[in-house]
Amino acid sequence: MKTPDFSKFIKISIEVIKKNKWLLIFGALAGSGGGLSFNSGSDISKYFTPKGQTEPDLIQSIPEKTANVLGTYTSALQDWFYKIPASKWLLLVLLLSLLAAIGIITVVIIQNWARGALIAGIDHASAGKNVNLASTSPYGFKYVKKLILLSLLLFLIVFSITVIAPIIWVVIFLIIKNVTPLSILWIIIGILALIAIFLMAFILTTITNAFAQRLIILKDLKVNEALQKAFVITRRTLLASILTGVVNFAFRTIVGIALIILLAILIGLPSYLVFTSLQSNPTLSVILGTFTAMAFLMFVVFSSIIGAALNVFSYSNWNQLFNEYFINEGGTENE
Repeated sequence: MKTPDFSKFIKISIEVIKKNKWLLIFGALAGSGGGLSFNSGSDISKYFTPKGQTEPDLIQSIPEKTANVLGTYTSALQDWFYKIPASKWLLLVLLLSLLAAIGIITVVIIQNWARGALIAGIDHASAGKNVNLASTSPYGFKYVKKLILLSLLLFLIVFSITVIAPIIWVVIFLIIKNVTPLSILWIIIGILALIAIFLMAFILTTITNAFAQRLIILKDLKVNEALQKAFVITRRTLLASILTGVVNFAFRTIVGIALIILLAILIGLPSYLVFTSLQSNPTLSVILGTFTAMAFLMFVVFSSIIGAALNVFSYSNWNQLFNEYFINEGGTENE
């Protein structure tokens, strides 16, 4: 497949967002599961600890009397813990596990309902049809089971790769471990190979998932048929699909940087003024603190709306790539 005109994709996606505000609801609930999304988290506290310096031992800095009081309360807490029968603790763990499972299932159902409605809604919007909650919600309910099953199948594929690949690496290492040059070479090559395998598995399953979702919703295929056909489309559109993911990622990055700058302006400077005026002018500090808190809440709402718009943008780009494949490559349901 030839490289798409991404300027056209971007223009259409922005128009879809501007003219169909209802899609933002589905975008907020669907998450970024429509294509390549390189989201990651990190422990922020690590960045505030100087290199080579360990975090201080807080226990050692507590005065002796305070430590004695703390030890007394700790002993009392331990006594209370052991007085409660193990059966009640087991019941509590089971109850919490049940609540966690219900929460996870609820989130999965809502996300996949929103994804189905969002993909169908974007398709309707691109065709000039009226898009609202009532007209698109049924598509989410209709395909929610298929989308959940698709997610489970792709999860099993990725899980199998993450388990089997390291096992193969360990087996080969054990075979050649007595040959020092080969074992050292295998450690280097094997680790690089594992990284490449995991990266390719992530990219391919993400692209396959994007196409399979649209085959289920827009072509009404069964899950196994959609998955098989999605693998074929992924192979034929690999470069275009990767570029689509890069475009989505680039927009998220640019908008994310802009939001960080906005947060620094709205919250960072006022917060600094709050702390500096705390001693000299407490009244001004309270007023500034109130406005800072209000500005932060407004920022949270604004950033949530922007996040939803970015999700609609990403899903729209994948919809356009999917439709362009069927137009330019002559794709049919019986292909």
